[in-house]
Amino acid sequence: MPTEGFHNPASVLDQIGIAEGMVVADLGCGSGEIAMAMARRVGPNGFVNALDVLPTAIESVQAKIDSEHLENIHGQRVDLERSNGTKLSDKSQNLVYLGNVLWQTGKKQEV
Repeated sequence: MPTEGFHNPASVLDQIGIAEGMVVADLGCGSGEIAMAMARRVGPNGFVNALDVLPTAIESVQAKIDSEHLENIHGQRVDLERSNGTKLSDKSQNLVYLGNVLWQTGKKQEV
């Protein structure tokens, strides 16, 4: 089974139910493997918000977006530890993915 890093993004998306036309967010997107797989999965009628606190993560995601010429994904720097830190409107996403993030913060309640 092909993998990227320590997991298989396609398998993750199958398990969480990402489908064509959904609007989804990848919180703590890191270098963007899951977010990019989401963008391909939701297709042109869906949208992905790839969000991370690290500027280098967003730069990496943006480079991938540019290289694949995807128009259904946006990378943005955010702070999940702050109130309304995602800058997303309530109920604006069909699904939010928060993988490999909570262990990195001492502010789990805020996140």
